[in-house]
Amino acid sequence: MVSRNEEDTFIDNAPRQQFSQGDELAVNGKLFRRGHRVGRVDVYATFTEVGPGETAALQITFTATLPQGQITATGVAGPQDQAGFEAAITGGTGAYSRARGEVRVVLTGPTTSELTYHLQ
Repeated sequence: MVSRNEEDTFIDNAPRQQFSQGDELAVNGKLFRRGHRVGRVDVYATFTEVGPGETAALQITFTATLPQGQITATGVAGPQDQAGFEAAITGGTGAYSRARGEVRVVLTGPTTSELTYHLQ
């Protein structure tokens, strides 16, 4: 699936005016499969480490809402993960109530990502 961000909000916690541990990011977007909208994604991330320049590690939790239910995943994206990262599927609802596995998240642009779900 492809995620296209619709809105994002950066929360700059103290110390202000710079990226710092504890800063937060909230994002929502639309999910598409083969060009057709199939749902939405809601993302919440917390900066857990900030390095030189704009390098950072984030703890990320996201939920895909699809017609048959939701799938939630969580993982860490670090400075070495500029192209993407893996997240563990932690659960779901509806048809996905027993969902387990992982999601490969590939950052394809400033506001787009490709999400590949590997359900077990």
